[in-house]
Amino acid sequence: MRIAVIQREDLGIVYGVNRFVFELAKGFKNIGIETHIVAHHMSNDICVKAWGSLDIPVHLISGKPGNLAKVLYDWLMDGSRTLSEIGADCVVMNGAVYLRKDFIKVAVVHGPLKEKVSLFERLLHRFLLKSCDVRIAVSERTALQLEEKLGVKADYIMPVCINVDAFNNLYKHGIVRENTIVHIGLTPNKNPELSIKIVKMLREKGVDARLVLFGMNTSYTRELVKKYSGEHYIEFKLSIAGDEVLRELAKAKALILPSTIETFSYASLEAMALGTPVVVSDAVPPSLVLSGVTGYRVPLSNVSGYVDALEALLVRQELFEELSNNARRHAAEFNCIDIARKYVEIISSLKK
Repeated sequence: MRIAVIQREDLGIVYGVNRFVFELAKGFKNIGIETHIVAHHMSNDICVKAWGSLDIPVHLISGKPGNLAKVLYDWLMDGSRTLSEIGADCVVMNGAVYLRKDFIKVAVVHGPLKEKVSLFERLLHRFLLKSCDVRIAVSERTALQLEEKLGVKADYIMPVCINVDAFNNLYKHGIVRENTIVHIGLTPNKNPELSIKIVKMLREKGVDARLVLFGMNTSYTRELVKKYSGEHYIEFKLSIAGDEVLRELAKAKALILPSTIETFSYASLEAMALGTPVVVSDAVPPSLVLSGVTGYRVPLSNVSGYVDALEALLVRQELFEELSNNARRHAAEFNCIDIARKYVEIISSLKK
């Protein structure tokens, strides 16, 4: 079997879909399957450097971005040809496309889907998803959105995955925890200023907490850096992915993620794999973060709830150690090798 894992558009953006492309590809490779990554274009190589593998070739079908119509046309023509040249038996799509050759086509829907979907978008995406052999949603919430907004039922619900062995190796090197809280994602729906407010409230209560925020270098993030440049307990790290993020997570006492919208959360999964409890909004699925066990899910409006949860993790060592151990055990359930095997079972059933 030869599998191509594809990203419909840009492989150069630091976000969950691209992380999933690389992690699932590693899972396939680790169980002995020839694996390729194919994308429309790649605006930079930050994701390849952070998450890539020398053993997995990356193919691009275009050198530059385009609107959805151009992207879909490029996949129909150049994408179909590239996949045929690779000799792919199966294509795992992140963002459905229409292909000429009769590959086995598996669509993976991450979401979140747009709040308002036009009739044209609904019909187009229904057509693209229906052209696939099977549709997989990464969470219960995504499956619900898929059915409500597009009228398409997910055939399976399968979570995202990580290379657990890599996290175990980092953890075993010895970690000295600091009173650091990490926030990942500097976009408005990740609510970084709420995290800043919460840590400021912690410090006003006498808790010596430091906040490190990771995100892309955009006009929005540059304004945040400028606005909070005088706060010595806040540090911004822009356009960084991979080991530096993991090292900071490994030293931290908690991850904070007061997101407005989440369908899953790679940041939470990474943190837990490193034994770092998470304090997240209730937008994060309960199947990922077990509240009171691996961290806490707190309603976005309950600011004092975030403060109380973080204070407990920073000052109560026994509680931190209990949740830390629980988090590592739970994260192991999302091992990319195990998830890849489940995909192979589905793909094999389609070949019969």
